[in-house]
Amino acid sequence: MGMRSPIRLVAAGLLAGTVTGFADVSLWTALAVIALAGLVALALLRHRPRDRWTIAAALAAALLGVVQGRSASNGPLPLDAEELTSTTGVVTQAADFNDAPASADDPSEREAVFRACVGEPGALIAVRLTFHEGDDVPALLPGDRVRLVGSAEPVRRPSNPGESDRRAELRRAGVAGEFRVGSPAAATQLGIASLGLTMRVRRWGEIARRRLLERLRDACGGPGPAPALLGCLLFGDRSGLDQATSDAFRDSGTAHLLSVSGLHVVLLAEAARRLARRLVPRRTRRRFALPSLVILLFAYCALCRFVTPVVRAAVFLAVAQTARATGRRPSPLDTLAVAAALVIAVEPAQILDPSFQLSFAAVVGLALFTRGLRTALFPALALYRKFPGAIPARRLWILERFATAISTSLAASVATAPIVARVFGRLQPAAPISNLAAVPLAAVLMPLAAALAILGGTISWLTAPLAAAAVAPLRVVTDLTSRMPGATIESGSPPVALLVVSVALLVAAAILIVPRPRMGTALAAASWLALAAAPIVRSAPQAAEFIALDVGHGLCVLARSGESGDVLFDAGGHSPGVGRHTIVPALRALGVRRLGAVFLSHEDSDHCSALAQVLGAVSVGEVVVSPGFGADRLPASIVALCRAHAVPVTVVARGDAWTRRGITARVLSPSADVQAPSDNDASIVAHVTLGVGDDRLIGLIPGDVEGGTLHALACDPTAPAARVLLLPHHGRGDRASHAALARRLGATVLIASTSASAPMSVPGALVTGIDGAIRVRRGEDPAPFPWPER
Repeated sequence: MGMRSPIRLVAAGLLAGTVTGFADVSLWTALAVIALAGLVALALLRHRPRDRWTIAAALAAALLGVVQGRSASNGPLPLDAEELTSTTGVVTQAADFNDAPASADDPSEREAVFRACVGEPGALIAVRLTFHEGDDVPALLPGDRVRLVGSAEPVRRPSNPGESDRRAELRRAGVAGEFRVGSPAAATQLGIASLGLTMRVRRWGEIARRRLLERLRDACGGPGPAPALLGCLLFGDRSGLDQATSDAFRDSGTAHLLSVSGLHVVLLAEAARRLARRLVPRRTRRRFALPSLVILLFAYCALCRFVTPVVRAAVFLAVAQTARATGRRPSPLDTLAVAAALVIAVEPAQILDPSFQLSFAAVVGLALFTRGLRTALFPALALYRKFPGAIPARRLWILERFATAISTSLAASVATAPIVARVFGRLQPAAPISNLAAVPLAAVLMPLAAALAILGGTISWLTAPLAAAAVAPLRVVTDLTSRMPGATIESGSPPVALLVVSVALLVAAAILIVPRPRMGTALAAASWLALAAAPIVRSAPQAAEFIALDVGHGLCVLARSGESGDVLFDAGGHSPGVGRHTIVPALRALGVRRLGAVFLSHEDSDHCSALAQVLGAVSVGEVVVSPGFGADRLPASIVALCRAHAVPVTVVARGDAWTRRGITARVLSPSADVQAPSDNDASIVAHVTLGVGDDRLIGLIPGDVEGGTLHALACDPTAPAARVLLLPHHGRGDRASHAALARRLGATVLIASTSASAPMSVPGALVTGIDGAIRVRRGEDPAPFPWPER
């Protein structure tokens, strides 16, 4: 693997030291390990003084990394959420507008997120501005002074298994907390602050970005799918991109095209180089190629708001071109090592950023695996080159290009698979195939988008249909590949042991793939298969348990018997995308591969809106509903969806019992022959028993029953006992009725599945919106997430 290169050794020392600095290791321990490694290396290299200097430099870099990592690991001080209700700050990053509804209850509600520096000394905050379609949202630019009225809150830790850690992400970016503003009127623009050079560049870049995006929309005939996709490919602007397109790119393994990164920088630089070869004299190109490239990269970084992936790629490309301009031919790994060292030296926290890891892993994969994969997968190419007359020249040219493209795509996918599986909990077998077509199409669309942005709407009668026709093939490719069986495997984050095995196999493959291509390819495939085995090796719980997920104001409870029996009670919430972003990742992280049933207590969206995502992610034995379910639009669409997935729908009422694999759910309400006065009163009240004998865990999940139905249940002398009570109607309503029901059941664990801001006055209850997901096991105290290890 060539790690004896001095550049790579020094960069590896810096990276290892930075990781150690962020780890929970004492400074003296880290220094002792570095000193011991130095003594051993110097002893082994006592007869090779040149290598000893390299080792000394690597150890010094490791020491610097430890110091920087420990300094950066503290992060910014958190906001004082109780005192900060209004503040004045300076915008540092312009707003990103989310085109999806910010609330499931109000489809017209939207959200804009920007960053501002407030207070003395300045603290960076993320401002979340809520508005509605048609509202006049202030067009804030970097450098604008703004008065904000709202509420501050520290960024919450993950509250569900499988949830990404936004707190860590924002802390790495230096963000101290979030500030929520309820309306555009509560964000008042106060003028322009005194600007330094950095802020002036950001401001000019944002102005140019908005102008170019506006001209791009004009060239495409106004807002629509074509300018939204082209703007996303060119600058990473997602404001007009619909959710279906985002999902298609994600599921096809081409989501990296929608986030500006190294690929976009390379494609843009290559397009500029080809254009210069046609328009600029050769002597001029040689003299001004490097400064022109640096200016182009800087301008593109400014137009992309200096997002870290673009800056990293620009540094990498500038280092490579500088080396070539000085007459050197460094290997891609040397160039990568220098770029990585520069980025980490300036911003140590980037080493923990998944985008940093994915970017550099992809480049390492391209450098180490492409040649070996091409040799192993296309062995006939070597013979064809030796005997060029064996096949027609055009056919040989096509075969060589195809072999290079598929080997390149596979190399990047193999190298990044462990990171993708760990961070996103999925594997994407279709990614090499989809990227084989999508990347060349994106290479054509990026310069086209740049040309349209410059041209504007002067001849929109011609450019609008051209843009629509140009984006159609990319949309078709991503849509078709995303629908392929097994295109995306939602495996959940693999256990640490599997990750170690996968990475070890990948390292062995990198060592062997050049001298023994077939063996190296087999080891790379084994690395991927090790990750794919995550759902199989992830063990089921040994004890029965209830898990109430934090879905905001809604309900989703997973009941597990410990005998491979899993049942979901309700699947919904008021938060947009709660199924995609919360419930499905939690099921993956918990190792749920099949649900015996999904009980939908009643028709309200905060109890059933996420069923579509659940059916698309895991196998479901049946869907159990109450009498009359399907009368309204949402439940009717759910019934139709169940039929499309060949999932039977079962109607239950009082007196019915459902039993599978150690789980028994007895229905206490509603009665089949009594018309419920409201949807809430028609809720299924399920008395759930997990396990058998003395190992049983019993709970009551009553949906949203309220009023007279709740009072009758609390007074029912035949109501069976239960240790766990999911408070009906999220703990809202009559406090006395909730307390009476808890006493009737003998319940000792009360859980309210609701948001932190919703009113709930039942004493002693755990609130998912405050405590996070709640796990209850027999013989143990209820545990908020993150749960303690057993």
